Amino acid sequence: MPSVYDSDAFSTRVSYAKRCILSGNTNTRAFDTCFEMYDGGFVMCRLWQEAENDPELAEGLKGYGSDGGRLLYEKIKTYSPRRIAKLAKLHRDAELAAFRLRHPQFAV
Repeated sequence: MPSVYDSDAFSTRVSYAKRCILSGNTNTRAFDTCFEMYDGGFVMCRLWQEAENDPELAEGLKGYGSDGGRLLYEKIKTYSPRRIAKLAKLHRDAELAAFRLRHPQFAV
């Protein structure tokens, strides 16, 4: 089973974040990790997308996200979950490459 600590496990991180929000268990390292893989905005987009048909999730999401995340969501809210996951991977890969250029001592 993929872990939230696996950067390529986008859908796992979305699902885990949703479960945490619905249960009120958001004060954990694993929950924070769901948004710290260079694609947190895309994770929020998927959560907002799911919240459109889930009033409990919509209520739980109040106070989460940023203005930038909302702008992104408005642009891609009609995309399929698979397409959002692909965009998240492209974004994650680009951000990680930029980080490695800025910090070559951390390059693997």
